[in-house]
This record gives sequence, structure tokens and C-alpha cells, in this order.
Amino acid sequence: FIRYFLKNPEASRVSEGSQLLKNHYFPVMDPIDNFTTEVAETTADAYFPYPAFYNLLMHQGPKWYYYLEYIGELSGHNMSQPGANTEVAGHAEQRFYYFNFGNKGTPEDYIVSKRMIKYLVNFAYYDDPTPPGSPMKWKQFNGQEFLRISNSRSDSMADESVVQKLLNVLNLWSYVVGWEL
Repeated sequence: FIRYFLKNPEASRVSEGSQLLKNHYFPVMDPIDNFTTEVAETTADAYFPYPAFYNLLMHQGPKWYYYLEYIGELSGHNMSQPGANTEVAGHAEQRFYYFNFGNKGTPEDYIVSKRMIKYLVNFAYYDDPTPPGSPMKWKQFNGQEFLRISNSRSDSMADESVVQKLLNVLNLWSYVVGWEL
């Protein structure tokens, strides 16, 4: 798995990277439920937060980043699955809110949907996603903060603890695969 990503796939580097990943993601491998959940987390981090943050930091122009945590009835996220991550929405779930997929949406889903669409439209017109009169300013991504869409009442900028979790993923995977920031 690691050899696919490595710039320098020497055996010692693969061994060291494997050990770092094992220590981080697999502190307890029994029972098997732990192992399957940890494999899912490893894969998810390698394919989403790591490349997303890596590219955000590499891009030199203005950028805004959001983290969709809201899980509503429009969500395609199956919370009944063993090991389902109930803290964030699933991959690409914003499509359900942008395009109003499904017929089981709630008033809260509608509110989140409208707010997300307003961000997108405002950005298209004014190069700034924050609509006039918004109670909160969506700040440009600077490596230390991003928008959290987490409930139907309001959004917020992520605090240091949330950002640090994702930066830890970035630092771990950057070291393991040898991609320099």
C-alpha cells in the first residue's frame, strides 16, 4: 500500500513508514472490529484529509475550505453500519444538500442546504463566499482555520483542536510518503 505513494520506495523507508502508521492507526488490533475500523480510518485519511490539506497548503492563491460535519436526513451516510463515523458527513455528501437529493429532508436539512448554496453563489458573484449580513465571516484558509458546517443553526470557524487533528494527519502522511510541504 505504502509503496504506491512513496517518492523513494526503499525497503527501510517502507518499514519505517509502516511502523509509524501501525503505531498511529492500530494501537489495539483485537477484536477484529477494531482492526476493520482502523483500516477504514487509515484509508480515509490517506485519500481525503491528507491530499486535501496537502494541496491547500501547496496552492498559492486565495482559498476557502469547509468541513461538512452536518448529518441530516438527506445524508447518504449509513449510521447503522458498524464503525460508522458519526462525527462527520460522508464523502461528497454536500451533493445531497446542493441538489436536494431525496424526499426525506427535514426543515433543518433545508436550512443547511440554503446556507451552503448561498456560500457557493456569493463566491461565484463576489469572490467571497460570505453573503452580506451573515453572522459569521468565512475566512480564507491560512493553514490554521476553516469553516465547519455542523448544524442547522449556524456555522463556525474551526478551533485549534479540530484543525490540529487534520494537521497531524497531514504531517504523518507527508513524512511517511516523503512529500515535502
